[in-house]
Amino acid sequence: MRGGGQLCDKGYLGCDNSPDQGDSPDGPACAGDGDGVSSGDWLLRLHHLRVAVDAARGAIHIVDDVSIAVGRGETVALVGESGCGKSMTAFAVLRLLAPPCRVVSGEILLRPGDAGPPLDLLRASARRMRSIRGARIAMIFQEPMTALNPVYTVGEQIVEAIRLHRRVSPRNARARAVELLRRVSLPEPERIAREYPHRLSGGMLQRAVIAMALACAPQLLIADEPTTALDATTQREVLDLLRDLQAADGMGMLLITHDLGIVADVADQVYVMYAGRIVEHGPTADVLSRPLHPYTQGLLECTPRMGRGKQRLETIRGSVPDPSDWPSGCRFHPRCSLSERLANAKTEAASSTTMFPETVLFPDGRHALRRCVTGGDSEGAPSPGDGDGAPSLRALRPGHFVACWEAEHQSIGA
Repeated sequence: MRGGGQLCDKGYLGCDNSPDQGDSPDGPACAGDGDGVSSGDWLLRLHHLRVAVDAARGAIHIVDDVSIAVGRGETVALVGESGCGKSMTAFAVLRLLAPPCRVVSGEILLRPGDAGPPLDLLRASARRMRSIRGARIAMIFQEPMTALNPVYTVGEQIVEAIRLHRRVSPRNARARAVELLRRVSLPEPERIAREYPHRLSGGMLQRAVIAMALACAPQLLIADEPTTALDATTQREVLDLLRDLQAADGMGMLLITHDLGIVADVADQVYVMYAGRIVEHGPTADVLSRPLHPYTQGLLECTPRMGRGKQRLETIRGSVPDPSDWPSGCRFHPRCSLSERLANAKTEAASSTTMFPETVLFPDGRHALRRCVTGGDSEGAPSPGDGDGAPSLRALRPGHFVACWEAEHQSIGA
């Protein structure tokens, strides 16, 4: 079942501005390890993945303790601002990271089509990975102009991908390439197959890259902003095509996007990533209708919606921090309106002559909760969370996980 539905006037999916009865933030935790996929149904599973960039002053962790699961026939969306580590996570899955980037720790498990044991891609040989890329795992890259070789025609590149993994004649491979170009709604696919990439528009290149990714009917498709350069009509056709392939072949898809409208329409599960970490995840309908993390709420409030008239869009102040200088405690605290609002309420309730120990005052006059900033309480004792003081993921509703100490104080729909 897809996320389905439309964003309401407050930016939440199918929200009636009040939680369902019995769906309180203190609901029971979901069974399992918290990745949203049952133990027998997953296709790809990332366990505590860490990716670093080696710099002069040491390793800089740009993907930090990320766990994601994609089930068979399931679409999992990975959303967040640019610079949060989404594409680096995708490159790590296919082992496309080049020095100075490297995987520091974790597992990337791929389950085969048969009943065999899962394969840890981080321990697979280079030859094994070449046989997996394009055949079992394919990727739609974000920049189509750089994904295609300028000295070969579009058709030649698709044919090469087909013949690398399938035992077919050149003639049959060319026929398959033309059919793929037709399926992604390119006009005159026979002619397009003979064209060089520089002779195609950005939207046509994007569709050609999608055709190449689907050439060998992969088990898993990683789609990094697959519809960015497409008009609304072609975007709908491409998304429908991907859904048809999933229904026919049980293909799983990891969708990386900024478009929450697409997420609401096609994704089963959504993971929200900020500053290299997953800060919230769960079923799409639940996360978009009742978001628990202030960052998720901020992303939804930034989404333009019909029927709102000429209202100014909300924004999330500031920008994603530099990976070489991640903030202490919760990495979102410099931009968090919830922490500021709760801290202001505490300071207003305290005596004007007394410094309230649970809050921190910044030079710009902004307040924040102390444990959001330092990862410790007012006495300096560490709060439950990760080793660096950041909050860890916990279930506040069945299957819905959030990394925020103050999520219970959210007023959804207010």
